[in-house]
Amino acid sequence: MTDLCGQPLGLLCEVVRRELVHLLESLPGMKDLVVDATLLRPLDRIASMSLLQKHGCQRVIPLRLNSSSAIPWQPNVTRRVYLLRSSLDIARLLAEHVRASPDKQIAVIWVDRRLVVCERELERQGVYGQIESFELSISFISLENDLFSMEMPITTAHKDLLASANALFQLQSLYGLIPTVYGLGEQTERLWKLMHHVYVERGEPRSSPDQPISHLFMFDRSLDQATVLMTGLTYEAMLHEVFTIGCGKISFGPEVEEKMRPEVEQGEAVKKSRVYVLDNNDGVFSSIRNKHMTGVFHRMGRSSAPRPRRFSLISTKAPPSIKFVI
Repeated sequence: MTDLCGQPLGLLCEVVRRELVHLLESLPGMKDLVVDATLLRPLDRIASMSLLQKHGCQRVIPLRLNSSSAIPWQPNVTRRVYLLRSSLDIARLLAEHVRASPDKQIAVIWVDRRLVVCERELERQGVYGQIESFELSISFISLENDLFSMEMPITTAHKDLLASANALFQLQSLYGLIPTVYGLGEQTERLWKLMHHVYVERGEPRSSPDQPISHLFMFDRSLDQATVLMTGLTYEAMLHEVFTIGCGKISFGPEVEEKMRPEVEQGEAVKKSRVYVLDNNDGVFSSIRNKHMTGVFHRMGRSSAPRPRRFSLISTKAPPSIKFVI
């Protein structure tokens, strides 16, 4: 885990970390932490495995909707804690797990907020009373010194404006009321109105004498629909297109790992791909991340002597061929 709490606006990370630790401490005993697969990398940005183990988490187990197999219990584990995003499908899967272990202690931590539809589904499935429920607001996750993300799935981001409003409220509670706000788009207007409802319920954040944030610009995702239909041809865009970057991290898969680490024998070390952090702390990556692919390989070729011929062909290739080279 990269320690982000010493960076600008690092209090956002520290608040979430302390809240997570508090929730884990309120659930005594050895426990498994079953994490929604979409939350694995955000969790890694917040808490290291050693920190989780320190507070009673023996294992971290990914939970995927398409997985129907039951998770076996370890003999010394007395409790299972689920860290999940609120959705009807995930509530149904949780109910299946609870019914499979009726005599076990189970708790769920809903990220951002618990939805009524989830509670009703658990009640309909007859397991609502068997589960302890909590909430954890993850807010903004620091990917760079000057880049933050809520890491919300695109399919739900436009629907859950309350999570965005709560995140902005937490930001201003820690660093002071942002004096100047600009917005463009219908969703932005709705978000602004929702933020004022949050102010009414919790109180408006106070201004800070050493105001670190002077302006806030909010734009609807729908304002620039053409951009998402285009093929990104910068180095970082192509990495995301081929391997998918999640929460500032990337995994290349066993096939690439074998070529990157030929000294490692094929086995678990290769089958379980390493995860690499992509940020500006890597001097080479920061210098080429925003460059067009035709200019990237001139620099990479200098440090990759065996492959200059392949790199020189990039300028003549179409995007699908470039993906193959990557």
